[in-house]
Amino acid sequence: MKVEDAKAQVATQLSSLFLVVAELGLAVRFVLHFFAVDPANGFAAWVFNSTDALVTPFRNVFTTAPVGHPHFVDLSLLFIMASYAVAVAVLGKVFVWATTTKKR
Repeated sequence: MKVEDAKAQVATQLSSLFLVVAELGLAVRFVLHFFAVDPANGFAAWVFNSTDALVTPFRNVFTTAPVGHPHFVDLSLLFIMASYAVAVAVLGKVFVWATTTKKR
């Protein structure tokens, strides 16, 4: 395995690791929002604070949809999760493209 291939593989794996951690945090945040957990709760506060940096660029893209009192679906979180998944997939393709382009 060439050094360029190893670097692309490591970069792809790191971006995939970021995606897994981010998606997990956002999924927990989604569930906490759905069940209207008190944000002052210790665990909920930690999840909201930890994932706030991921949510900030997309804040208020969509509104929340009430499902029934007190439950609601935060459509922005679903959009954010999809956006990060697409971004990491594109980034992985760019890593592969960059390494195969150098070989030519």
